[in-house]
Amino acid sequence: HQLDLIIGLLGSPEGEELMKIPNQKCRKFIKSLPSSPGSPFPEVFGNMPLDAQDLLALTLRWDPETRISVYDAIQHPCLEKLHCPEDEPTREPLDTSDFEFERRKITAAALREEIFREALLY
Repeated sequence: HQLDLIIGLLGSPEGEELMKIPNQKCRKFIKSLPSSPGSPFPEVFGNMPLDAQDLLALTLRWDPETRISVYDAIQHPCLEKLHCPEDEPTREPLDTSDFEFERRKITAAALREEIFREALLY
């Protein structure tokens, strides 16, 4: 259901956009769905200010490389009143190897034990 809503709004991903979806089964499933041109944001979000529609359109993209960056998004006119460079810390991207533990298979009992041991530290 959620994918139908997303495709209904953004349109069906095709070509390079579709190939950027890393999961082959997901790509195959999306290809099997009826093609949709998407919906114009002004029709769907007619009550939303135009600058907010613009920011939303820049964030909702199939291809992550074409989405607006966080740095650029915080400077978008829609967020102008919230933008405070002095209070917006930045840092280098995290090292993904720090999260390798999330990829391993673990039993429920082992997970409970890990949570228990972690709770003991506090």
